[in-house]
Amino acid sequence: MKKRGERKTAMKIRKSTLQDLPVMMEIYAFARKFMAQHGNPDQWGPNQWPPEELLRKDIAEGSSYVCENDAGKVTGTFFFAFGPDIEPAYRKITEGAWLDDSPYGAIHRIASDGSEKGTGTFCVNWAYERCGHLRIDTHGDNTVMQNFVSKLGFVHCGTIYVEQDDAPRLAYEKSAVTAGGAFRPMRRFKQQTSREECIRILREEKRGVLSMTGENGYPYGIPMNHWYSPEDGKLYFHGAKAGHKIDAVTKDSRVSYCVYDAGYRREGEWALNVNSVVVFGRISLVTDEEKAAEICENLCRKFTDDEEYIRKELAGALSRVQCLELTIDHMTGKLVNES
Repeated sequence: MKKRGERKTAMKIRKSTLQDLPVMMEIYAFARKFMAQHGNPDQWGPNQWPPEELLRKDIAEGSSYVCENDAGKVTGTFFFAFGPDIEPAYRKITEGAWLDDSPYGAIHRIASDGSEKGTGTFCVNWAYERCGHLRIDTHGDNTVMQNFVSKLGFVHCGTIYVEQDDAPRLAYEKSAVTAGGAFRPMRRFKQQTSREECIRILREEKRGVLSMTGENGYPYGIPMNHWYSPEDGKLYFHGAKAGHKIDAVTKDSRVSYCVYDAGYRREGEWALNVNSVVVFGRISLVTDEEKAAEICENLCRKFTDDEEYIRKELAGALSRVQCLELTIDHMTGKLVNES
């Protein structure tokens, strides 16, 4: 358990190189052993999957990635590619159907060495942030993976088959459609910004407006400070333990959150160019005290690096604070010129 005030390990994703291959092979050996110990000996074990030649091919094609901790140690690896019909094995699905026909990202061969908690979550969220529509599959005996992707918001869509063996694979999908109904596309799509740009704005900006369903059905929007966690891809807030806001989100967890930057002017122009992000999702109360302390610390650090102030704030105010967690179902960004 991390002590209050201790910083979490930072992770980053980069493309794999041939120099990473020995470590990647060790990670997959660890993963095969882990699978066998957890009731799944047949997915990768019998044929020592994945073979080195396949990993070399992935590296050459630029679709192999590794996850590093803040010390530069490679702790995980995976395959990721994005595009229309990117995975031939997904063209035929039985006992169900894909829910979103738009271009998608596929993530395969995801594994970690077990040394850094949250590596798998970080890798999957990183991939989803880059495409907004992700598909993944796993063996029927791999209950660990099934629970993992379900927790991250993936929906079981049916069964597919792969080339490496005859065992059926459970197919999962995550997108705005699987979040509970398609969100309307942006009308002025030429002004739409990328998902990566949306994430950047959420991480860098400090404030936004949280909109809820208030009393008597009236919309209720209030300014809030926020912290975006790259580790789980969620937004976090803090505030009083009672009041209109708590009553509203307890009654209806569906909310939207709008953030926009200070804007910029091009030389010779008076009008501002403003980036904005609108998030739709479901919000919940954070009940874990350690998680609440982490949220409050990170919110403090968005405004100050004064360690003594942060320590006093956590010691004096934490018990009076209710933290909120917003799980993002859909997100859009737009760059608007005010002229």
